[in-house]
Amino acid sequence: MRWMCRIDREIDSRTTYTHLKRTTTPMSRANLINFPNLMAEEGFLTYRETTPQGGRKRIYKPSEKTPDEESFRKALTCRIIDKSRSELEGNSRS
Repeated sequence: MRWMCRIDREIDSRTTYTHLKRTTTPMSRANLINFPNLMAEEGFLTYRETTPQGGRKRIYKPSEKTPDEESFRKALTCRIIDKSRSELEGNSRS
C-alpha cells in the first residue's frame, strides 16, 4: 500500500509483484492477488477491470478515502478498532 500511494497511478498486481520481488519484503503472487481484492472490498482501493487476452485483470489505485499512506493507516486503524469492538460486544452477549 505504501508504494501504491507513493507512485500515485493505477497499477496491477503483476507490476506490484515485480516491484516487491526486488525489495526486502517480498510476497507470494497469491497474496498480491488477494490483498488488493480485500483492500478494495474494505474501501481502501478502487479498481477497474480490463479484458486483456486470456481473461480479466483489475487495475487498482488508492481510493478517495485513503489517497495517501497516512490516511490509509488511520482508516485501517479505525477499521480494526471498530471490528474488534463489535467482536467483543458480540462475545459479551453470549
